Amino acid sequence: MAIYELVKNSYDADSSFVNVNFFNIQDKTNAIVTIEDNGTGLTSDVIENVWLEP
Repeated sequence: MAIYELVKNSYDADSSFVNVNFFNIQDKTNAIVTIEDNGTGLTSDVIENVWLEP
């Protein structure tokens, strides 16, 4: 579910692409998942004044 949510976040950030890569997934200790996009992201102001607002 976490990967699904991160891909949805990329879409919400107006990204034109999302790359999801899995490395060493058979080795739980060294497994790596990378998710890359070109979305706009959140500014510090939005995090503080929108997302952290009760």
